[in-house]
Amino acid sequence: MLNIKEQMKSDIQAAIAARTKGGNLIFGYLGMPGVGKTQMVAQVAEELGLRHFGALLLSSCSPMDIVGKVPNVEEEVLASYPNSDIPLDIFVGDEFVLWPVDECTNATSDTWKAFQQGMLSRQFGKHHLGKNVIVLLMGNRQSDKAGSGVLSTAVYNRVTWRNIEWTA
Repeated sequence: MLNIKEQMKSDIQAAIAARTKGGNLIFGYLGMPGVGKTQMVAQVAEELGLRHFGALLLSSCSPMDIVGKVPNVEEEVLASYPNSDIPLDIFVGDEFVLWPVDECTNATSDTWKAFQQGMLSRQFGKHHLGKNVIVLLMGNRQSDKAGSGVLSTAVYNRVTWRNIEWTA
């Protein structure tokens, strides 16, 4: 059996293979607060030679943070303007990168709906999520009594979840 770090490497390689073929494979890692989920992403990214973005803290986002609206004065309309923490293709380049989305189990259902819509379409407002972005979800389990919410069945079933039991 693989340890969780080796499992994460294997998961990322599988996600890269899926993206190469036009698919979208998403992995999620659940564990107690402080277990080292975010640190592990950075370590694995370095070991695999991949860039990674800073973690988006989904628990502190509102739906408007995922895709906000700002005034376009010249056209007198509200224009879509995504959160600066979303790694859009204009920032990514050609190589694969990791995007950790942390505290996903603590997000409100409305925030999850906005995030899930963006993930499924790989579009946030009028901007596309980079085709080479590998998303890794992280959160706390309800059994840890860490303020974790219940993920919808739609979210839960679209992600391959792993449990992290030890400190990295």
